[in-house]
Amino acid sequence: MVSLRRHGATALFASSVVLLAAGVAAWFAHWRTAADALWAAATVVGLGYAIALVTGALRRRELSVDVIAVLALAGALAVGEPFAGAVIAVMLGTGQLLEARADSRARRDLSLLVPGQVLRKDYSHAGQEPTVRDIEGTVGALLIHTPASMAGTEIEATRVDTPPRHVAVIARHTGERVTHTAVFRALPEGRYQLHCKPDGPVRLSAIVIGGRITETRWPDAGVAKQRPK
Repeated sequence: MVSLRRHGATALFASSVVLLAAGVAAWFAHWRTAADALWAAATVVGLGYAIALVTGALRRRELSVDVIAVLALAGALAVGEPFAGAVIAVMLGTGQLLEARADSRARRDLSLLVPGQVLRKDYSHAGQEPTVRDIEGTVGALLIHTPASMAGTEIEATRVDTPPRHVAVIARHTGERVTHTAVFRALPEGRYQLHCKPDGPVRLSAIVIGGRITETRWPDAGVAKQRPK
């Protein structure tokens, strides 16, 4: 799924850029009809991709900002502005490509977070999770970056229709860096409220999407010092 998303974003970006550039070349060669056709093709490609994104979000019962892209692209076609539509398609492709690369980087970082790389005390009792290979379908992962002072703190993720899950913040190597993270490696998709155990106030809200890694940062102010005993 991740590979398909990344390839789709790459295909959208490449095709929209090529069609936009070809249309510009045709316009300067005074082939205005051909230029409009090429730009309209880029707009249609972008519109189809944006509709697919919105449809996927609706299936997950989420609102998507990509509906703005759908309206903009459809509007460009409706008012006869194919050049504007082609530019919007390139912008959409650029954003999707950057998002896919960020997701790939987060997945790579998550794959590095293995028990053998714990630097300090092993808090694995506070939530031993499945591996990154289990992130697919309606199951996602949540990667929370925290201040170093939270090492050992247990963070609990709650959702109204699922049992609470908790993991500990652990100092780990990710490549040449040392990071302090809490990793929920397999969560059903949905919105989660996060707090420090045992009964700290909710400090963070995150939406987990199936087949993807949600990466977020714990707020620094008022960090809890609780550690497992």
